[in-house]
Amino acid sequence: MSGAGHAGAGLAPPLTQPHRFARRRPPRRPASGGELPEDAAQTVRRGAAARVEAPRRPTPRPRRWATAVLIACGTVIALGLAPLPSDLAHPQGAEATRLALILAAQLAPLLPLVLGLLRALGLRTGMRAAYVSALMVGTAGAVLTMSAYRLEPGIGEVLLLLGGIVSLAAAASFALLNRRGLASIGGGLAGLTLALCAIPAFWSLASVAEISVSARTIAGADPYCLARHSREAPVRSLAGLRAASFRAGLDSAAMDAGWQFHGLLLLDRPGGLEAWNWSPRAARFDRIENPERFLLRPLTACRPQPDYLGDLPLLPGPD
Repeated sequence: MSGAGHAGAGLAPPLTQPHRFARRRPPRRPASGGELPEDAAQTVRRGAAARVEAPRRPTPRPRRWATAVLIACGTVIALGLAPLPSDLAHPQGAEATRLALILAAQLAPLLPLVLGLLRALGLRTGMRAAYVSALMVGTAGAVLTMSAYRLEPGIGEVLLLLGGIVSLAAAASFALLNRRGLASIGGGLAGLTLALCAIPAFWSLASVAEISVSARTIAGADPYCLARHSREAPVRSLAGLRAASFRAGLDSAAMDAGWQFHGLLLLDRPGGLEAWNWSPRAARFDRIENPERFLLRPLTACRPQPDYLGDLPLLPGPD
């Protein structure tokens, strides 16, 4: 007995806990229909929830931020930098190449708005096609700008600035035609570039109010008029007071002399006519001393009349 007891004592005790790798089954409900214990009920609910497939997340709608940026910035650029019919005027006898370069450089501000509307209608391109198009458009814009800069020495700086802004805006607009829009790195940089190009266009629009207030303050009750420095080039609409339009014209006589004034303010004072030149940098009118001595006389640009700005329409009408 002592040996049997000793041998029995060496046996391992029976397993009272399930193995850790054993599959745990949820407890069954009693046949009598009684309630399960709270812990057992939680186990049943947990197992049932695990077997239910998780609902799929709804597919997000395509982001329209790229389209909104294109339309918003394109509208500002078109309103601030798009040319008026008087801006495209050029002296007769000019070369066709020169006219084509100036026309292309000044019509380019419409590209961002046009591409924004096309994107809103569903136009999308691949990433590579969008970036290659942007590179080609930007290169073409730079070539046109530099060509116009060399052909127009009298207003080269103006064309260089406007051409550079418009070329960047056009290239960024083509880059935003990619399917991912602003979600890609290139699309985000293109959107930032387009927003930066819209800043000078907004400044061009804001100059309308600035020039109007300054001209009325200087004139007071005296007759006055506003014009570009050219022969018979009065401002015919409020849109002509934008910074992109109220600037030196394309008159060959002034360009041959190597100078031009920007926008002009003529006043009919009791002592005679006065001429004032608009300074975009200082944002003010500066009086021109002895205007009759200049080759292209500023006094012939327009005819002063009472409340000149009050009679101007918003946009120029047909001539």
